[in-house]
Amino acid sequence: MKKRMIPKSAESYLNTLRLRLNKLIFPFIGHMKLANITAGVILQLCRRIEDKGTIETASRLKQIIGQVFDYAIATSRAETNPTLALRGALQTRKKKALRRSYGSRKNRVPYAPNRRLSLRCRSVCNEALGSGFLPPR
Repeated sequence: MKKRMIPKSAESYLNTLRLRLNKLIFPFIGHMKLANITAGVILQLCRRIEDKGTIETASRLKQIIGQVFDYAIATSRAETNPTLALRGALQTRKKKALRRSYGSRKNRVPYAPNRRLSLRCRSVCNEALGSGFLPPR
């Protein structure tokens, strides 16, 4: 890669980028001209990676290919970016809900960055709805 094309990033990121380009992208589309690379070709590449169970990697590959096409458009080597047509075509990883709370099981208070505020909300609710609404702290 030319020196000016390499972003000023951490060495570990650059190694990951080179690995993905050399092992995953170039063997599949490295021999093709930019004009011949369509959204369908990129989708086939990403689906092959998704089928292995690495959903996040497939998304990253699409992102890297999009960056290459953005650079190609800026330097007049390509006219369109085919990755834009793939928005929503790939699987997304399932996000796990993060629930944080503190206190005993009976007196569990939802997580709040400011515990005093959370306890104040508890006392206001007790006052408004009667003392039986929430157990006292």
